[in-house]
Amino acid sequence: MTPLGTDFARRYWSHLGSDPGALEDLTLLRELSDGDEALRSATGAPLLTRPLFLSASERDALVADLAALQEMLRSIPERLYQGDVAAMCAELGFSPIQAMLVEETATDEDVLTSRADLMRGASGFSCIEFNLHSSLGGLDAGPWHAAYARLPTLGAFLAREGLAYVDPLDRVVAAVAGAARRRGYAEPAVAVVDWPGAPASQQRRVARLAALMRARGLDAFAGDAGQFSSRRDRLVCGGREVDVLYRIFDIGEVATDPRPIVPMLRAHRAGQLVLAMSFVAELVGNKGALAMLSTPRDPASFTADERALID
Repeated sequence: MTPLGTDFARRYWSHLGSDPGALEDLTLLRELSDGDEALRSATGAPLLTRPLFLSASERDALVADLAALQEMLRSIPERLYQGDVAAMCAELGFSPIQAMLVEETATDEDVLTSRADLMRGASGFSCIEFNLHSSLGGLDAGPWHAAYARLPTLGAFLAREGLAYVDPLDRVVAAVAGAARRRGYAEPAVAVVDWPGAPASQQRRVARLAALMRARGLDAFAGDAGQFSSRRDRLVCGGREVDVLYRIFDIGEVATDPRPIVPMLRAHRAGQLVLAMSFVAELVGNKGALAMLSTPRDPASFTADERALID
């Protein structure tokens, strides 16, 4: 995410200027996308035609800051509400059903996935939004970056500079598998679940996400919440028991018709289902929660280092 005037970017533009075939990369990317739906969604989107760069030191500093920010958000119920999740839900305007879902699942934090939306200015990075949810845009973007890296001109530059891309889905799969192992599921069945009535484009995305998880070793399949039922306190889909619910739907959809969530809650209450993520995502990932860091009711709840990071 380096501005055009920095060393990486200057070397990249110099590299492009010295390669007469550089413009052919974009044509090749279009050709690669013809047989790949995931790439078609990228080449048809308003994406940059150039990479953005971070040095290792910049990446490491940013990772540390964002991890600290995530922990501050996660701990707001304890720091500012003395653990009273219901009070925080009420202040943020959650409906009774939404508050119940958060309270029921608030302690299930084995899987936390997040994405920060950042701007970079003269003084460094600023976080304009911090998303905490299992349904993050960009989780299935790995094939796009792999295709970009195969382009001759860009690929040569990446190899020369020793640059690499970390696929976020690799980390998500590792977190899901680790959470399942801690609950006793060595080879978990993972359901990637959307809400009934999702548009076809969303259904394709959920199916693609499940396929990418399978390619990384998880026994994952896609479905919608209306296809699930309960059997002996286990969540079941088509006769298949589910160990991990990877949630694509959000709490607002549940509030419109809570019936499909009933077997999921039953399995979770019985300790027979790992939620990735739980509905605490909508609480601490709420934009109102991020605002609470800027104007906390109790500034003493944060250390000097944390307040410096917030500022």
